[in-house]
Amino acid sequence: MGEMEFFLILLHLVPGIRDRTIYKVLRALYFEGISPSRFLEFPFEVYRERFGLLEVSANALGNQLNNLIYKAREASEKMRESGFRAVSVFDETYPSKLKDFMDYPPPIIYARGDMELLNSETFSLLNSRDADEKCMRLSLDAGKSFSGVAVGGLYGRNYRFFENIGGKRVAVSDRGIFQITKRRLNLGFDAIISFSGLDDMGTPGSMLMRDRVVVALSDVIVGICIREGGNMDKLLREAAQKGKEILLAEVDYNGDKLGGLKPLKI
Repeated sequence: MGEMEFFLILLHLVPGIRDRTIYKVLRALYFEGISPSRFLEFPFEVYRERFGLLEVSANALGNQLNNLIYKAREASEKMRESGFRAVSVFDETYPSKLKDFMDYPPPIIYARGDMELLNSETFSLLNSRDADEKCMRLSLDAGKSFSGVAVGGLYGRNYRFFENIGGKRVAVSDRGIFQITKRRLNLGFDAIISFSGLDDMGTPGSMLMRDRVVVALSDVIVGICIREGGNMDKLLREAAQKGKEILLAEVDYNGDKLGGLKPLKI
């Protein structure tokens, strides 16, 4: 593991640090020639005034650095065992589709598997979070009609069908990689991406971010059971405004089947 990847892990372990602050720190390192080791030598005032770190974060870097380094080493070993690696938003291997769609893409992601798949044609099948089992069956059926790489959630009621969908698959986790169960890791996904802190649990906010990441990584997005006015409906409309190809499925509940697909009009 290189110096920068180790620094990314350490940075995510700093208490109180936020994504926009991480972004500011990483920009300085990548474009101003500041090395990770040099950054870790800065005094408290520089962390606070130049980089905008909270007091708790600046104190941790100044007074608890050895403890952070120890935790980062432990986390690095655990990551290696599970096959994940840390990737900065400024790294050339970071998914360009995330940067193209999101104004503030996650500054650090954790990736496992073949990230090159995201450079291929991708699609996703989306449902509102209150979608029922019938929607899951219809989503699984719809997946058979599309070629390319499928993108979906590793967790989430509206992504339950994704475990069984065929073809190449990239899963997005709404929780940190140390909270992903072994069963999920063994489902045979070709790649897994997490944007959360290493040990973060899923929250309503991270679930919303997961859906945004899925949409960002998808070239074609098919809405199966979308509740009008809900969060997913709003996200699809935003995606359509940003040039994504959005198709809405006509669902025949009485016949338990999908009708045709029609473009989302905004």
